[in-house]
Amino acid sequence: MFSVVIPAYNCEKTIYDSLESVISQSRMDLIEEIIVIDDGSIDNTNSIIEEYIKDHKEININLLYQDNAGVSKARNRGIRMAKAEWIALLDADDVWMTDKLKKQKAEIDRHPDMVFLGASYPLKIYNHIFYKGVHKLSAKQLCYRNVPSTPSIIFKRDIGIELGLFDECMRYGEDINFFQKFLLKDSYYVLADDLVKISTGKNFFAESGLSSNLKEMHKGRDRNTVAMCEQGLISKQFMWFMLIFNQLKFIRRSALVNINKNLYRNYEKRNNMFSVVIPAYNCENTIVMSLDSVMHQTRKDLVEEIIVVNDGSKDGTREIVIQYIEEHKELEIRLIDQENNGVSHARNTGIKQAKGNWIALLDSDDIWMPNKLERQAEILLSVCGGG
Repeated sequence: MFSVVIPAYNCEKTIYDSLESVISQSRMDLIEEIIVIDDGSIDNTNSIIEEYIKDHKEININLLYQDNAGVSKARNRGIRMAKAEWIALLDADDVWMTDKLKKQKAEIDRHPDMVFLGASYPLKIYNHIFYKGVHKLSAKQLCYRNVPSTPSIIFKRDIGIELGLFDECMRYGEDINFFQKFLLKDSYYVLADDLVKISTGKNFFAESGLSSNLKEMHKGRDRNTVAMCEQGLISKQFMWFMLIFNQLKFIRRSALVNINKNLYRNYEKRNNMFSVVIPAYNCENTIVMSLDSVMHQTRKDLVEEIIVVNDGSKDGTREIVIQYIEEHKELEIRLIDQENNGVSHARNTGIKQAKGNWIALLDSDDIWMPNKLERQAEILLSVCGGG
């Protein structure tokens, strides 16, 4: 059913995880082939992929090499040679969640007219936020918020080719430029679900790569807005409104990226943002899941330390935490023991000993979503500069 297309350029640090996320899909039977296009990498990307293919001979993985010509040409080449009815896009520094294709296949079955589907979580449309369900976006909605992300996209190959695929002359905004053409087929669907993890090799958005050139990304967004008008998807009046709106958005995003850069510099100086405080009492069956949810944050650089306050547990909680600390020495995790005095006393104990500027509370039978701290840090920084 799916041909997975992965453009790869100088991604020796991330390509392995991207490929692993594909072959770890819960519905591997849906994948007909994986096509990787090495776009003239000058690091060890090619050799890593070749080794991966040798180690996974049971999987149909095709590696193509081309002189560096850009991500659009690489994707187009993979799409054109694909055999399956549907294309699933993935970038070499992104990963899929285990049920990604399974969930999207279920939505295809529910919507026979569907030829394009992506995912965003949570899905924000105007002032509404959706945490579940499939939603068909209009041209105006897409202008306000460019969703979904490229590695979440699946589309019918023949329709994509009919619409012209990616513009190989564009280096910025070329993904949305192609995706918005599916509005002409009245089939721009987005699933409100967390199906992908973006930019695993970066500490923050726009740290490096094409997305780091915000000015050119802004120009690409404007070009896509004008293209929508030319295609009859939006009026000329609305186009001019959006060009002004895009300028304001560019100013805001530039400010946030500069804040993130400063925040990351502080991390290099060991001046992180959050101390995570976890009171623990008789939680041997859940404490590892709670700790893992902190360790798997998309912005782990924001975590100064994890403080576990053992509130006089009588089961194996203490021993499990000690073992966890031994296995995760890359981040400071402290265990504080106290006699059973209750959760409030345990939290206060952790807060008093914390080093971070901010306290993040977590209970030992709860877990965080992967981008929990990232989202909260962005809000804090935009409102008060992180102080």
